[in-house]
Amino acid sequence: MSEHRVKRDPEGTRPRILEAATSQFTKHGLAGARVGAIATEVGANERMIYYYFECKEGLYVAVLEAMYARSAEAEGSLDLSGLEPADAIRELAKSIWAQLRE
Repeated sequence: MSEHRVKRDPEGTRPRILEAATSQFTKHGLAGARVGAIATEVGANERMIYYYFECKEGLYVAVLEAMYARSAEAEGSLDLSGLEPADAIRELAKSIWAQLRE
């Protein structure tokens, strides 16, 4: 008789939760997003979400922090050094808007 074991991926669980939560918060906002829907999307239980983030608001803050980090990384990778100041500001603004649309 063979035993069916579920492979655990603790390193990948937190990022998957953040990805699913980003989608839920983007579509439904803080009030409308459901922790149960996030857990279902990830294939985890709600307790795992609370383990990593303590509460729904903690998860929301983590999503915002991750989005801010991605935004800062994208801005940091822009090479604006060869541009005139007005052109550099324009390129930075375009980059910010592109990130927001994404």
